[in-house]
Amino acid sequence: MIHCNSVSYLTFIKQLYNNSFEVSKDSEIDHLKTLMLHYDIWQKSGPDLNFDDLQSSLNQIKKNPVMIQEIVEVVDYCLNRIDFIEKPINLGFPFPLKIHSRYNRNQILVAIRKHKFDKAKPSREGASYEKSINTEALFVTLKKSDKDYSPTTMYEDYALNKNLFHWQTQNSASPNTPKGQAYIQSEKNVLLFVREQAKDEYGF
Repeated sequence: MIHCNSVSYLTFIKQLYNNSFEVSKDSEIDHLKTLMLHYDIWQKSGPDLNFDDLQSSLNQIKKNPVMIQEIVEVVDYCLNRIDFIEKPINLGFPFPLKIHSRYNRNQILVAIRKHKFDKAKPSREGASYEKSINTEALFVTLKKSDKDYSPTTMYEDYALNKNLFHWQTQNSASPNTPKGQAYIQSEKNVLLFVREQAKDEYGF
């Protein structure tokens, strides 16, 4: 959790703590943020941990006051270090993430509906498309090293200016293939998640 610098998500965790970790039944965004927290804590789907529902996951967290106190301390630490303003994004459907903030892959996969409570759909590739919301997430690492990437995955990804980004597809998605044409012709939402290098300042 220490990697995250989203005011809205971290503040939500504190609100959840103040509400005795009760799952909201009225807000889809709050439900998604709660699911993000579930994956932050457990890293697995509910059934993999023998949880019946999201509330039972939170109930298990409530049984550990030491962990709860640590969560609150980490959240306060992260909030105190934030020195920028995150911005909302309107995609036409409830979306829990904000522009400029930093999220891990599990949090992103929850936000684009890949990770559900019942099943996690891990994605190790550089792109993940979710048909139900017509949205594709592109995962970009700017500084690639020979140690972490093979010669076939040293994609040329870089900003051209503040409005344009050069993103290179996988080799299987050339312009004359159906997958390549889907990028060229599609009217889907495209979300760009960019990191500078493979590991952050904490070594994650």
